[in-house]
Amino acid sequence: MKKASQIDETAGYSRSYPASRAVDGNTNPVISKSCAHPYTRNEDKTAWWKVDLNDTYRLYSVVIYNRDCCAQRLDGFTLSVGNRPQSDQLVRCGTHTGRVAISASVTTSCKAVGRYLEFRRTITSSEPNFANFCEVVVIGHLYINCSLCPSSSGCNDVTGCDACGPGKQQPDCKKQCDDKTYGVNCETPCGHCRNSSPCDVVNGRCSNGCEDWYSLDDNCNTFIPIPDFETSAKTKVDVINSSAVVVSWSKATNIPSAVEDHYYYVVWLQVDEGTRVNVTQIQHDVHSNRFESYITGLVYNTHYSVWVEAFRQQDKNHEGGTHTDDAIFKTDCIEKGKTSTWGSFKIESISEQKFADYVIREFSLKNEALKKMRRMRQFHFTGWPDLGTPEFAYPLLAFHRKVHSFDSERRGPLVVHCSAGVGRTGTFIAIDILTEQAKAEGKVDVFHCVSLLRTQRMNMVQTLEQYIFVYQALLELNEVAIIACSELKQTFDELCKSSKLAEQFERLNALKPVRKNVKCAALEPKNVSKNRVIKIIPDDRHRPHLSTPWTEGNDYINAVFVHGYKERNAYIITQSPMTATVVDLWRLLNDHESRTVVMLDHSDVTDDECASYCPSQTDVKCKYGPFEVELVDTVSTKNAKVTVRELKFSKSNRSGDSGTVIKQFQLNNSWSRDSPLPSNATVLVDLLDAVEKWQQQNGNGPIVIHCTDGASRSGLVCAASYLLEHMKVEQEVDVFHAVQHIRTTRPQLITHLVSGRH
Repeated sequence: MKKASQIDETAGYSRSYPASRAVDGNTNPVISKSCAHPYTRNEDKTAWWKVDLNDTYRLYSVVIYNRDCCAQRLDGFTLSVGNRPQSDQLVRCGTHTGRVAISASVTTSCKAVGRYLEFRRTITSSEPNFANFCEVVVIGHLYINCSLCPSSSGCNDVTGCDACGPGKQQPDCKKQCDDKTYGVNCETPCGHCRNSSPCDVVNGRCSNGCEDWYSLDDNCNTFIPIPDFETSAKTKVDVINSSAVVVSWSKATNIPSAVEDHYYYVVWLQVDEGTRVNVTQIQHDVHSNRFESYITGLVYNTHYSVWVEAFRQQDKNHEGGTHTDDAIFKTDCIEKGKTSTWGSFKIESISEQKFADYVIREFSLKNEALKKMRRMRQFHFTGWPDLGTPEFAYPLLAFHRKVHSFDSERRGPLVVHCSAGVGRTGTFIAIDILTEQAKAEGKVDVFHCVSLLRTQRMNMVQTLEQYIFVYQALLELNEVAIIACSELKQTFDELCKSSKLAEQFERLNALKPVRKNVKCAALEPKNVSKNRVIKIIPDDRHRPHLSTPWTEGNDYINAVFVHGYKERNAYIITQSPMTATVVDLWRLLNDHESRTVVMLDHSDVTDDECASYCPSQTDVKCKYGPFEVELVDTVSTKNAKVTVRELKFSKSNRSGDSGTVIKQFQLNNSWSRDSPLPSNATVLVDLLDAVEKWQQQNGNGPIVIHCTDGASRSGLVCAASYLLEHMKVEQEVDVFHAVQHIRTTRPQLITHLVSGRH
């Protein structure tokens, strides 16, 4: 909030209605709510109010909101601006001579540059001078001083300097480069300085030296050349011994059909005496010499072999000293620990990025015996269920796209593995090959592709279900509609002008999951009455289970988990509690460590089945089963669109329990009872912004979202939250698959085209 002051704030009306109320973002015209009241009995009869804008701005106009009474108190005021707070240092920029109606606003032209704005009203009568207003809004932009721009650079006070000298940042060339950049406009990234220390902002030198394997002569940007890993790499070796890691393979002259001929594609890898593991090299096309992938099935005593092969492939493709990150895994095995040693290799985790369905890890791979090091990335797909295939292919397609987003940095082949190296591995490689074929030729041949894979490694794409999944992935690939944020408005306008949006929604509905043999505790006699809408119920795979003991309940609640863009089970969507299920909502919050509730019902719901689950007054405790709940505070966000209630709950039978704080977020009159949509999209953005700030303070427990039926409104808010997170992380958006994604656990979400448009 900007700092404001007014005449004689220590007495009378000026004290009761302080200057700060006119810059609190609240335009409510009731004086007791949010209005300032400059007041004076001085002989000069001048009442003034002043605000510090905290920086220099170019002003264009000033909007003043009047109170609900006494319109004459805004008659005849002036506005002045300057860079010093003293009144005699300010220059008049605007004058208003008319009357402003009560509860209305007036816009006064005020074209000036400065940091301080002063309102001044003078009268000539013998009565005390009053001035009332409830909010002051300044229209303008940050003023950029061009005095520090280089003489050769152009400048204007909106965009700043066209260019800055070495070590200085745009727009005003005041600020020095951040720790990781240097040079003109700070556009050049620092090299690999030791211990990630900053480089010189002017010339980029690393004063503390370079990280291992980087040259100081080039500001630590060039990886130091290392001799070939295998001294025998240039000579074909027919005899394998235990004194060195040796790989030998030959390419077939034609596509073999007999089982024994499959060994043409086998890489025999021997690490020590008595340990041999086979790795198959997969050819993309029978007429091509290009080999894309190496596949292996992992068991404990072959991990070392895989690290050897990954290191060997990087070494074989390591030319001219250029550092390559080219060994990439797809895996369904869990990487344990941050640092581990396999034989002569020390593997250290450098970074880890987690998404809902996959993890990207970067490792340094060091051969202690040869004193050589490489870096590599592992792409770990975690979204494959224990049995069968994923319900939708899009998570794997998004994973596949992320893998190939690093193609420019990769030099060697992909290392792809799963448990046996045929089922999931074959499925991924088939999708990879067919995706390229679709792009290049506009058509695909799944049968030929899988047949070719099986001539090179038996049982690739192992089951009928996996074979069908390849087709499903290619169908969904046709629906990928990724839009850059910068193009979103234009694309949306084009969709709305035609029938494409409706057609896209119809295709989306056609891809709803069809579930068979699903276990559903919701339909058990003891649980049927806990469902408000019997068609909107969870299956047991996606339902959060309750564990807090309660004599009148079991583990059931009508709720489902929904993954976010980066977190699994980021949301829990549920119906608003019924009279008999209020306790279950508190059990849900406690058992799944949720600290955030988004309420999408009206607070005045009269349906007896939409029960209240928290006190309406502060410092009053209500008991719900084993929990005591109190309302600590109720506030509204700055624009008064969202009510935030701070609640504290504790187990009543646990002594010394200080209680757990949660916050409930509710839209204020922005979503009429009979409308499928809120009044405008910005209210959802404001709601989710408030939720995100609270989540950042209190960990990443699941966000509980509820509405009357647990679908119609909750789905829209959940989809909006997912899309906003996607946009922030990737600077792109895919509405089609976001909706498909949240429908995975509750197909009844986003059932109207108008919701999809929103």
